[in-house]
Amino acid sequence: MSASLWKRHFRRGLSGARHQPGLSIGLYALSLVFSALIVLPLGLALERATEYAALPLDLRAVDAVTWWSLLQATAERTGLTVLLAFVLVPVHGLVRAVALTGMAAALCPGSASGFWVGVGRWGWRGLLVALFFAFAALLALAALVLLSGVLGLVFEGEVGIFWTQLVLVPALCVTALAVLDLMHEYARAALVVEDAAPGKAIRAGLRFPPRHGAAVRLYLVWFVLGLGLWLLPFAIDAGLRSASVAGIAVLFALQQAALFARSAVSVGWVGSSVGLYAEAREDERFLRLAAETDGAAEPDTFDTPRT
Repeated sequence: MSASLWKRHFRRGLSGARHQPGLSIGLYALSLVFSALIVLPLGLALERATEYAALPLDLRAVDAVTWWSLLQATAERTGLTVLLAFVLVPVHGLVRAVALTGMAAALCPGSASGFWVGVGRWGWRGLLVALFFAFAALLALAALVLLSGVLGLVFEGEVGIFWTQLVLVPALCVTALAVLDLMHEYARAALVVEDAAPGKAIRAGLRFPPRHGAAVRLYLVWFVLGLGLWLLPFAIDAGLRSASVAGIAVLFALQQAALFARSAVSVGWVGSSVGLYAEAREDERFLRLAAETDGAAEPDTFDTPRT
């Protein structure tokens, strides 16, 4: 793996997202629909509760007592929203996993498969792979909760609690989830590139990143880019000094643009990873074939009779 390999595939991912904007639009629309299903019931409940209340346009100016009264007035609808979130968030994750599998097929180099062909051919396998890594993520989170409890018993002072509960445990959580996400991506690439069964694809995903430093560097670049776009809407909201109808409209448009850009980053990451995996596997097959050819050409000195 050359040092410039990850850069080349990063550019390839950007090119794939630019030349197939429909993938980014579809992924953005998917997130928008599921977000609306979760948020709209709560929004309607708040609208009814505040119908006759003189609230300021900028809800950040509302005091805690008023917010508590609103939550009490909308308790039933808030509970429904929480229940919907518990159901829809996992469903969104599974539907997204199937969609990303179709995108991997559409972006795979040398493949004539489109998005819907990829969904039909590899979607169910992508779903099984996603369930495996989701279960692994739950196990990792459970282990971190246990670790947090143990550290809380060992380090009882304010300084110890700060460094363990607010620094170490969150850092370990982000690292564990990022590693699983990285391996999941290359397991999905193995499904499409090698037409692998779910078990074989999972093993390939677990083994590929530790053996290829370019895979890790490529993931870090996309991770930082996606994290920046995820934080951007919060920064825009915090920078809004005074609320007005025009200001809120501009804020909403900027936030949606940032969310669409995040969808494009996801598409670019899929294109980069599937391209890197395909090239690495092709290089490995070439080296294996060359080694077998050289071995067959060498004389068998052990079985050749001496004269």
